[in-house]
Amino acid sequence: PKLPENVRKGMVRIANQVRKLFLGENGEDGQISVTMSTRTLVRWAKLSLAFRGAPNALEYALDQALLIRAAKEEREAILRVAKDVFGDQWR
Repeated sequence: PKLPENVRKGMVRIANQVRKLFLGENGEDGQISVTMSTRTLVRWAKLSLAFRGAPNALEYALDQALLIRAAKEEREAILRVAKDVFGDQWR
């Protein structure tokens, strides 16, 4: 089974926004210390499929793929990005 196209596109949008937060506007003043590599994005997608029956599967998979190594404030910032992208689908 595959993730729906709208979910895949949302994940890519989140990854790109996380990268922007990491790099900052001018490439020097990043707001967070973790980024989402392509490898991490693929891991998030695979974990989302693995946890697809669980409540909040996308969030739990994101936590396992990336957020587990982020500081609390960074986790909250990334979760806000995800909520903005997915809206009501997020929780």
